[in-house]
Amino acid sequence: MSLSKLKGRLFMKLIQSVFAAFLTTMLLCILVLIGENLILSFMSPSVGFPSGLGIFFLVLLVSPILFLILSVVFYMNMDRFKDYLS
Repeated sequence: MSLSKLKGRLFMKLIQSVFAAFLTTMLLCILVLIGENLILSFMSPSVGFPSGLGIFFLVLLVSPILFLILSVVFYMNMDRFKDYLS
């Protein structure tokens, strides 16, 4: 296998893992924000639960860290994922 072909495969693996991590992170963030809105809608304002804005900023803080972790995990296991799908 030539070096340029190997570089191309590694680059495609990197692109696929970053895209999968991005989609997973966005899905998790959306689920957290929807769940938070549902929980807050059923609770009275006097309960000591953090405000919706606090949870939103927590999601904004955690999502880049989660994205980086998922990118590495997906990159390391991309060949296994492809075997499962085929």
